[in-house]
Amino acid sequence: MNGNLRGSLLAIASLLGGAACSDTVTGTPALPDAGMTPSDGGTVSPDAGMTPSDGGTVSPDSGMTPGDGGATGSLVGRWRVVGWDYTGPAGRRIVLNDRNTPVTDPMTGMPTPLRTNGVFFLSPTRMSWAFGTLAGDHFYAYAAPTPEDTGYSATGTTAPGLLDDATNTFTVAGGAPEFRFTRNADGTISLAYMGVGESSRTTLARAPTSPTRTNLNATGVAQLAPVTGMRPLLHPRFALLWDRAGAAGPLETNGAALTFGPQGYAVYFVVQAGAPPAEAQSTAYGVPVATAFTFVYDDRDDNGRYDAATDETRGLGPLVVAWRGEGTPAASFAESPVADLQPGWQIAHLHRDYGTGGSAVVPYDTTVMVNPDTPVSADVLRGALPRLVR
Repeated sequence: MNGNLRGSLLAIASLLGGAACSDTVTGTPALPDAGMTPSDGGTVSPDAGMTPSDGGTVSPDSGMTPGDGGATGSLVGRWRVVGWDYTGPAGRRIVLNDRNTPVTDPMTGMPTPLRTNGVFFLSPTRMSWAFGTLAGDHFYAYAAPTPEDTGYSATGTTAPGLLDDATNTFTVAGGAPEFRFTRNADGTISLAYMGVGESSRTTLARAPTSPTRTNLNATGVAQLAPVTGMRPLLHPRFALLWDRAGAAGPLETNGAALTFGPQGYAVYFVVQAGAPPAEAQSTAYGVPVATAFTFVYDDRDDNGRYDAATDETRGLGPLVVAWRGEGTPAASFAESPVADLQPGWQIAHLHRDYGTGGSAVVPYDTTVMVNPDTPVSADVLRGALPRLVR
């Protein structure tokens, strides 16, 4: 098995175990829901010792017995995260679900609204997911405890492998890691994680479809990386960059200047009534789709638009604004980077597809929408934009 694939998946498995949320929640800002300015009270940041150095193991909850009369039939299909139960190295337990739950910040004594959002797609030969924890309805950056950690509370992956319904396991191509699910009596399934001094259990409910959102009305937050030595931003701006089929370059919309507060947050808005611009849509897969990268750049020439020759890219995803129209997908859709998109508007996670070597997006659940937030890099990001539509 490719070592980079194994390392990346183990890093994500450890994030499911705890790196996305902290045993110590520190000075969380009250992030905006609809145009409010974030307070500058700090950030949600995980304990630097949270991620196990040994990669840990993904295993069934010892308190559950697979095949005990709970979820029956094949595990193939769409599952959404409905619970996340985490115990950290200091023994502090945090239990979250897909609705905001107040968690007391031990440093300030103030409650912080936390929730989780995630979707798993399982097929006989493929597994993909988007997962994350949100504070005040927004994803957040933190000081990464290991080089493999992305330092952001939104994550996801797409990987080839084999699903075995008899043993309730999905084994990634090459033989490791193995994800072992537990069938619970209430029809849900669970994925447990045991690391060094920490443990968690992620609970998923079968959800064949997601609520269709015909409009998009979202507030995003750009957050500066919580590091020293940040390259100064002269004229920071946000935009959506729509990936377009063929040789056409990206289409820029929703451009706005950003003003960062003392603690490194800036707010922007993504509002769309009805379908996305026609020039942003692709029908290459038999059904109209559109994907736009959340994009933060330094407008070095201060002309109000992105110029690749002069401006500096400082934030690109990992969240993508995505839309899928009506129609019957072609056979090629199932093998495409947008195969997991649901009808309507959604916020998706952009990541590597280890089966194709390219990029893929997996949507978050739309029952309670997430926002199109963007982490901002300490230095210039280089490289071409990923291609999602053809």
